[in-house]
Amino acid sequence: MKNLFTIIIFLLFPIFLWAEGESESAKPTFGVTVEREIAFAIVEEIPCSDVIVELKSSQFTALSTWVKVTIRDAHTGKKLYKKRFNGSYLYGFSSGDIVVGKGNILTQVAIYKFKDTGRWGLQIKEKGIY
Repeated sequence: MKNLFTIIIFLLFPIFLWAEGESESAKPTFGVTVEREIAFAIVEEIPCSDVIVELKSSQFTALSTWVKVTIRDAHTGKKLYKKRFNGSYLYGFSSGDIVVGKGNILTQVAIYKFKDTGRWGLQIKEKGIY
């Protein structure tokens, strides 16, 4: 009986390791508009606070893929940044994080949640976030 238990443990152990190391993946999202209030943002090396970001992705039937990013001041509504990322896709994850990029190669926009405050952060870099 002890040997059977040992064999079962050795058979199940690799399955637990595989499930533990599995990273989340997402497919591109098309034809949606996402708006999120951001507490702190870094836009092309320039820090901003209390902004609203709007992300609009192209339709699935479009000949080219793109994501439009618009950032407005949360208090005044003044447009601070507007850019169209051609050839990029919008990815949404179950944690609420949002990424705009060119597949797994280049991340251009990242929206993430701060663990300590629960507020949202944003980073934009056209040439890629490393």
